Formats: sequence, C-alpha cells, structure tokens
Amino acid sequence: MWGSVLSGPGLAGQAVAVMMALMGVVTKYLVQSRNLSTPALQNTFGYGLTCLLFLPGFVVYRRDKGPITWRRLVAMLIIAAIDSQAAFQSNLAYKYGVHISSAGILSSFTIPVVMMLSFLFLDVRYGLTHLIAVFVSVVGLAMVCFADASIQSRSVPDTASLNSTKVLTTNLVYGDMLLLSSAATYGLSNVFSEGYVKTHHIYEFLVCVSFFGTLMSFLQAAHLGELANHSRTFMSTKTEASFAAYTALFAAVMYTCTKYMEKFDALGFNLSVLTTGLWGTIFGFVLFREEVPILKLIGYVGVVVGIYIYHQTAVSRRPLVEEAPLVNV
Repeated sequence: MWGSVLSGPGLAGQAVAVMMALMGVVTKYLVQSRNLSTPALQNTFGYGLTCLLFLPGFVVYRRDKGPITWRRLVAMLIIAAIDSQAAFQSNLAYKYGVHISSAGILSSFTIPVVMMLSFLFLDVRYGLTHLIAVFVSVVGLAMVCFADASIQSRSVPDTASLNSTKVLTTNLVYGDMLLLSSAATYGLSNVFSEGYVKTHHIYEFLVCVSFFGTLMSFLQAAHLGELANHSRTFMSTKTEASFAAYTALFAAVMYTCTKYMEKFDALGFNLSVLTTGLWGTIFGFVLFREEVPILKLIGYVGVVVGIYIYHQTAVSRRPLVEEAPLVNV
C-alpha cells in the first residue's frame, strides 16, 4: 500500500525532508548554543560546495557544445536570486525562536503557490485525486498547527512580565512571517527549476545556479557583517563541524531536489517534504526535548496519507514543456 511513499518519488521526497530537518537542527544549534546567526554565510558555503562538486561533470558535458546562451544564463541568475533569498529567510527565522516542527508546517504555504504557478507557466493540470490528496494533507497539517498552538500558548510562564511576553510574541510572529515568505519564494524557485531542468542538462543547472547563488550569498554575508565576524564564527571545533554538516546537507538537498524536478513534478515534491515537520518533531524531541502531543502525530499520519493518494495518479501536462515561458530561452 505504501509503495508510492517509500519508493520512487516518495522515497526521494522523504530523503529531502530528513535532510531539511537536519539543516534546521544545525541552524537552531548555531543560534541557541553558539549564539551565531549567519544565514547568508551558511548558504555561501552550501552553494560553493555544490558548484565545486558538479563542475567537472559540467565541463565534460559542455566540452563540444559551445557557450551557454545569455538568455539561459539570465534565467538561471533569476532562479539563483529567488532560491538564495528563500534559503536566507528560512535560516534567519530560527533567530526568532521558531520551532523546527513549525518550520515544516509553515512551509506548506508552498502548495498553493506551486499549484498556481505550475498551472500558469508549465500548463500542468491536476485531477480530482490530486486535489483530494492536497486537501487530506492540509487537514493533517491543520491538526499539527492546532497542536503547536496549544504548546505555544503554554510556553510563557505565568510569572513572565507583560513586556517579555510581547517581545516573545513579536519575535515568533516575525519568524513565522519569514518562513511564510521563504515558502512562497521556494515555490517560485521550484516551479521555475522544474521548467528548466526538464529541458536542459542537470549539471548545467546545478553549476550555474550554485555559482550565482554563491556570489549573491557572499555579497549578502559581507553586507550584513557576517564575514567580519569570521574569526568568532570558527572559534571552536563544534562550530566548524556544524558548518561542515550544514554545507554537505545543503549540497545533497540541492542535487536531490533538482533530480526530483527533472523526473517528477514540483507539487509532488513540496507535498512530500511536508513531512519535514515530522522529522523536525522527532529531532526536536530527541535533541531539544520539545513537547510532542499525540494530535500532532495523528496530523502527520494525514500528511502521509495525502502523499500516498497524490502519487497514485500522474499529473497531466502539455507534451512540450519547453514551450513554457521561462524555459523558452
């Protein structure tokens, strides 16, 4: 019964969900335990490693094909700008006390964004089965949100002052807004990435987007003063190990995500990674002793059921994807 979840697109989606949850764990550790918030610098290393890993294959592939047209470079520059900002906002949100599980929940905002953009730009048509799958997953997430709300309502002690309560609430709201913005931006990135990699080589996409992403993230890190504190940033073995782990996970997520877009579709990917919150809940309980109510686990069962239903029927799309506006470059 669960073959569609545990193999093929389902397995790839869960692999990304686990890695994204681990990236959240590392970022939260840096913020809480090392007092470091360096979202742009983390992305600089991640994009840089991705570029270096796939550069040899890209050079071999392009050896006899001539230079890439400027229109394709512009398309990948736009994708890199969107993707790097989504990653930056997602990492920055942990500075404001966002729970790992909440990050997975709020990322569900990518679903309506991806559905609308895929319909408009890639001419994807979703059937009744897909709509039911999305509905079931959203209902499951609603249960998770309710469970999280009940936890946060008890998170401030009765003895806390009114001012500290307001500060905590404001920080959480700001962090949630960052995650919502990140989710919408990721939706843009995923749809445009799907349109590109379905008609061009994956190494071309990975190398060019990660190269542009490295430059943009580096400039952003310099502007925010993250580079000026590099001696403080790498002052301990634990911090260096955390950066190394995040960098490796970033490159693995970028490759797996791109490969998924090449083989399947953006909505299926974003639906699959809704379980990032589930893995985040597990890691949060093990590492940070975060509370796990039963209602949240029941909600995630609904998410998994929705993923299973979605992968029972393939989406219909226009045969020539390269006719899509973004891809016709």
